Amino acid sequence: MSKYRNEYKHLIPLGEAIACRNRLKAILRRDPHTDASGTYTIRSLYFDTQEDKALYEKLNGEPFREKFRLRYYVQNSRMIKLEKKCKHFSKSSKSSITLTQQEAENIIEGKYQSLEKHSEALAREFYLKLRTQRLLPKTIVDYEREAFLFDLSMVRITLDSHLRSSSQIQHFFDPKGALTPVCDPGTYILEVKFNEFLPEFIQDLVQINRCSSSSASKYAACRLYH
Repeated sequence: MSKYRNEYKHLIPLGEAIACRNRLKAILRRDPHTDASGTYTIRSLYFDTQEDKALYEKLNGEPFREKFRLRYYVQNSRMIKLEKKCKHFSKSSKSSITLTQQEAENIIEGKYQSLEKHSEALAREFYLKLRTQRLLPKTIVDYEREAFLFDLSMVRITLDSHLRSSSQIQHFFDPKGALTPVCDPGTYILEVKFNEFLPEFIQDLVQINRCSSSSASKYAACRLYH
């Protein structure tokens, strides 16, 4: 079972994001997935029930929630992840396995029978919930990410921007598929994740005491937009 981590999200404007980035890059190391520009693009396809259970649990502030998604880095579309994200108040956990593109395409098309006897427990759980909860692919979520790491307490700071979405799920693997901006391009989502504690000097770097904590959900924002 995946370990729960602390997770806090903050909506910040462009000016604060630039200042935060400059402080972070002077001290912390960048995520190895970043390219020469210091960013990488993440694209996810979220699943939900026909009744939008995950969406309404988020909107209603339910203390325990879970979501399934397919995810890949646009710069490396050959590495596709099936992920389960759980939230319990301000803590989160994530389980993931690697799939082939063909496996992912089959799932999108509703041909997921092979998951029933998959070697990975997460794939078998996903199969069960596809069947019993009638999960369906709902929306594509795409954004740019800058990430900074610190080994002690496994701290991970991310700045996400240019949130885009599409309800045309057949274009999940299409780099030219049309995506619609969901929020103002000057809006950033600052995410702070860590295990046991957040070192004080990192609190100073992100100036977390000056940020208003937000329940921002990229999935919910994209679903509500469409």
